[in-house]
Amino acid sequence: MIRALAAAALVLALAGCTSLRSTVVDALDQAVSATSTATLAVHLTGAGRLLDPAADTTLADALTELEDAAATLVDAGPAAPGESAARRAALAAIRAATDAVLATRDDLSAGRDLAGDEADLRAARDALEALAAASGDPS
Repeated sequence: MIRALAAAALVLALAGCTSLRSTVVDALDQAVSATSTATLAVHLTGAGRLLDPAADTTLADALTELEDAAATLVDAGPAAPGESAARRAALAAIRAATDAVLATRDDLSAGRDLAGDEADLRAARDALEALAAASGDPS
């Protein structure tokens, strides 16, 4: 009986554990997706294939996804030795992508040319992808 209870406790404890590394990779993947969507929206807007209100909604959704990705990392709990730097790097990259999407949304609202914003979004996405690959994401 005691063994069964100990085994059940171990299973429950392990079920709640995920490594910070996998959380970092998941958050980076979420941020890559959000930034890719924002980049596509800007590209389509520049090509006259997406109206500004739809692009604004897409950028707002991308911001929500980026905020969720950052919150996932902040809420992940204490880091094991060696994992703290990966979390900080991921947060910095996600914040840079958030800044790029915010600037793009401001420029869209002001009716400014979005060519520079598209380049900034691509650079932010590329940085997120590189960090995800370095963090062990096979995709």
